[in-house]
Amino acid sequence: MTGYVAFAQTPNDKKLMKRFIDCPDCVRRVVITDNQVAIVRWIIAHEESDITARMLSDDKGITIQSASKKLSHLWKAGYLRRETGFDLSGGVMYRYRLAI
Repeated sequence: MTGYVAFAQTPNDKKLMKRFIDCPDCVRRVVITDNQVAIVRWIIAHEESDITARMLSDDKGITIQSASKKLSHLWKAGYLRRETGFDLSGGVMYRYRLAI
């Protein structure tokens, strides 16, 4: 059996692989889906302002509940900072910014 890898490894690949072996739960906490990466990139493009679920909902054509859940997941994963505010109806409204 010859030794080869299925893809060309970079030094960063090797560091990530070692990190995954050393602490798999640490890596799993920060891994996000392609859709979540797209949302983070969308937030980067709008970094001059705080992001709300309403903004994401309007731009992506999804429900506010879905947008809120997506932003909350990214916040829990450590990609976003969150500030609590109130909307005109008196309800809680979160504002997000990148944390990375």
